[in-house]
Amino acid sequence: MAETAITVRYFDIDWLSRRDGPGPRVVIFLQGCALSCPWCHSPHSRFERSPVLFFGNRCLACGRCADVCPAGLRGTGPRERTVDGSRCRRCGACVAACPVSRPDGAGGALVLPTRETTPEELFAMVAPQLEIVRRSGGLTLSGGEALLQRQGAARLLELARNSGFHTAVETSGLLPRESYEAVSGLVDCWLFGIRSDIPGAGAKERFGARGGNLRFLASLPARVIVRKPLVAGVTDTAGEIEATAELMAECGVAEIDLLPLNPHTSHYYRALGLECPAAGRLIPAAGAVAAVRERLAGRGLTVTVGGDI
Repeated sequence: MAETAITVRYFDIDWLSRRDGPGPRVVIFLQGCALSCPWCHSPHSRFERSPVLFFGNRCLACGRCADVCPAGLRGTGPRERTVDGSRCRRCGACVAACPVSRPDGAGGALVLPTRETTPEELFAMVAPQLEIVRRSGGLTLSGGEALLQRQGAARLLELARNSGFHTAVETSGLLPRESYEAVSGLVDCWLFGIRSDIPGAGAKERFGARGGNLRFLASLPARVIVRKPLVAGVTDTAGEIEATAELMAECGVAEIDLLPLNPHTSHYYRALGLECPAAGRLIPAAGAVAAVRERLAGRGLTVTVGGDI
């Protein structure tokens, strides 16, 4: 019996990022995430397949999407359409019917972001751009959580490595150890996210689950960069920053990239018809970011801000 071909699901590609690893990068954002961080910039990445995104500012209010939606999710008014991730069938009928949307997902009022293909086809698509950044950058797999699609991710990394491209993987650090062991020989740089996903928990509880994996990755012949979202009053507190520095010291990791909450975080929440929990008040002030940077640098760490690695 023939083996089932490995496929990968992705929801976006950044063709020239300078925020997702050393140097200019091609970043493939793989679909699916095990977390629900309140400050997530891409809430549609949490699903196995993204629901349709609706961008009301591009809508003509023609009502064609309402006529074809089998789940009855679409209204006829220009600002009435919302998408319920549990009800959207991801059939794409509304996208196809919309006169200002494109089936390939490039812009428009309605977008169905998730694409599925083989690692070989996806790599062939990004390889020409990777050639352009070969000497100074490389390929980054992000998400969501890239290693939830471990087989497909491993194949992409293998193809990149075999072609001589630098590779990086961004992770929350919360997957089982075997997920990291399976690709450890294929990764040149790990972007290790440290997030406070247990509000009110003590520092040991909050960071302990990640400590073992961070220590393991630090033992490999690969660069490890901690990435920490800065959310005002949540992840930029003195106790939080001190706990992060202590964990890094324990694991022998010296580089950290601070990521202030993106002011455009609400963009995709609106497109999903959801209220964004991370409102503007959670964006840290420039002075607060500078204070965190100074505190961590005082602990002997190499600190960057905003992915400028």
